[in-house]
Amino acid sequence: MTFSNRLHEIALKELGSSIERPTQDRVIDKLDMLAEIRAALEINRADYETKRAEILKTVQAELDALEEEYAPLLQEPQEVISNLETEIKNDVLLNGATIKGSKYKAVYMHGRITWDTKGITKYAEVNPEILNFKKQGQPSVSIRAIHHSNLSKDNNSILKKFQDTESKKINSFEEVRQEFPRTHEQ
Repeated sequence: MTFSNRLHEIALKELGSSIERPTQDRVIDKLDMLAEIRAALEINRADYETKRAEILKTVQAELDALEEEYAPLLQEPQEVISNLETEIKNDVLLNGATIKGSKYKAVYMHGRITWDTKGITKYAEVNPEILNFKKQGQPSVSIRAIHHSNLSKDNNSILKKFQDTESKKINSFEEVRQEFPRTHEQ
């Protein structure tokens, strides 16, 4: 466990014992705020891409000519590199050890060992001594989008707030908080 991970673990443990847990409503408010900020970001990103495409139109012919000139100069060496890397990887796999050159090294890594967790858990019911070798990491959280086939009314209202005749730019987190007043400061 890295120092940073250990420090995070200690901090969470201390926080958990010194303050009350956040309510689900508070977390939902934060998730909704995250959705609003991401929606604003996407609108700004789309506006940027539109304006960027307009600017690129003015120099597109020059860029196309440059691409045509350099494509073979970039593509051919890339193919040689790809083939050579494949050969080197195969050679190192056959050798079974890391090999170091003057500028690069090909690192040999043993195959990753995995276990059938369900099978080991069943085995532990009959042979509990195996549990002495079990290590469990800290819990983690991932934030995932909830995909719907259509935009919800709530998302439509968020988009309408950010779309004028030209997309409104969000310049700061504070601006988003003003646009979407909530009880985030609980």
